[in-house]
Amino acid sequence: MSKLIGRLLVVLAFGWSGMATSALIDNGDTTIDTNTGLEWLDLTLTKNQSYNSILGGYGGYLADGYIYATSSQLCGIWGSLGDDVSNCLNLSDINSSDLLQQASATTLTTLLGATLSNRTQIGTYGMYDSGLIDSGRNGLGCIDSGSNSVCLADVSPPKASRADRWTNLDYSQESIGSWLVRSAEVPTPATIPLLGIALAALG
Repeated sequence: MSKLIGRLLVVLAFGWSGMATSALIDNGDTTIDTNTGLEWLDLTLTKNQSYNSILGGYGGYLADGYIYATSSQLCGIWGSLGDDVSNCLNLSDINSSDLLQQASATTLTTLLGATLSNRTQIGTYGMYDSGLIDSGRNGLGCIDSGSNSVCLADVSPPKASRADRWTNLDYSQESIGSWLVRSAEVPTPATIPLLGIALAALG
């Protein structure tokens, strides 16, 4: 009897460990990160809209439960494919680079939406909440899939004027969207199939 119980526990353990595996689920206009339980809105939907216009209700995204992502949430989605992003929160320059592998940068840009695409560059650029809203500015986060680089700019004096222009609360730029995120229902294996597998193993 104890052996049967042991087998059941092993099967259930494997089932639950599978649920904890990180995965990105493409839902068209959104991407779910099952590791963090967050749902990310495609950045192309918010291109050419300022930070203030989103906060003012443009698109109804806030009414749908979305909020501006924080830098730590951005680092989380960037590391969801297994890249070492332990230094992510230390990025402070608009041209920081080389956190992501090429395949990861391409995958994330495809899933989250390429806001910029030309002959030399394909990337996902967006504004996020850097905690500096009281000073009239926010942050700029980007993935450049062409050079597998990222940028995470918490904009505060004396940062580059380029960053200031891109992230001013009232400023919109056609190649920049917004990193909007909300809690998601993370798909999990159904209880009955899981128990069925356990019972089959017992058999």
